[in-house]
Amino acid sequence: MSILRLSLAGTISAALALSAFGMNSGGAKRAAAEYADKEEINQSFDLGQGAQVRINSINGTVKVETWDQPKAEIHIVKSTNEGPDELKRVDVIIDHSSGRLEIRTRHDDGDRSPQVNVRVEAKLPRQMDLNISGRKRSNRCRSNHR
Repeated sequence: MSILRLSLAGTISAALALSAFGMNSGGAKRAAAEYADKEEINQSFDLGQGAQVRINSINGTVKVETWDQPKAEIHIVKSTNEGPDELKRVDVIIDHSSGRLEIRTRHDDGDRSPQVNVRVEAKLPRQMDLNISGRKRSNRCRSNHR
């Protein structure tokens, strides 16, 4: 498991910070592939500057962009080529309060290898405490500050 901690403020580009950790977006091509079965989650949350954001995903791509708005916009896609029942093997849990947002995936402890890709895209306030962790994933963060 890899863990990445970033604090984004002002003009700091998270893409540069990620490259310093040796991470890239190599998994984005796989995440962009078409899957036979999908479930999507689209939600918005009020989230102030300096909020704690945690994203933990078992399999898939995590993409984070920042902006000057006091809210988070979340787009999550669970996908598989193994049928709709396979999607049920992985749950997406979203916990939110005004100063915290946590997005995580979960599967049964005895269920070692669900064949489900979970792509997480988040647009977050520029100043935040960001922690991304998981297995079998690529991470990409970008600051849109000009």
